[in-house]
Amino acid sequence: SAVVSEAAEGARRELEVPLVAEFQSVEAKPLAEEGGIPPDTHAAPLPKAVEAAEGSSAKPAQPLSIEGVRAAEDSKLEVTPAARGELASQVAGLYKEREELRELERRAADEGEPTRAEEFRRRERALRAQLQDAEAAATAGLAAEISRLRE
Repeated sequence: SAVVSEAAEGARRELEVPLVAEFQSVEAKPLAEEGGIPPDTHAAPLPKAVEAAEGSSAKPAQPLSIEGVRAAEDSKLEVTPAARGELASQVAGLYKEREELRELERRAADEGEPTRAEEFRRRERALRAQLQDAEAAATAGLAAEISRLRE
């Protein structure tokens, strides 16, 4: 169990850079400021990796949800390239929504509406928690796939 956990953690670290690089173009500066992405990451975007791998996958895609992926490592769920791409798309959408909320908050503050600005800040914090869950789900799903392949 400890060996599997160490392997999963190592796999998570190996996969984190390519997965995060996918979203770097959407949110590079704010995430770098938060410590989420090294600003000099030069990994291939996930969609190209997904396109290359889809031809080698004979199994049908299994849906991968943000909520359900936490059990992936325990259940040895196979994460297909299509499922990875779908999750990447979900996370990219969350980043875009977060940026829109930040812009609405700035406008409300500039217009002297502190109540509206606080509401947007509250929604952005909730969205940030969703993003952390989504990133953890993506990392856990990919780590589970690597663990399964190593067995």
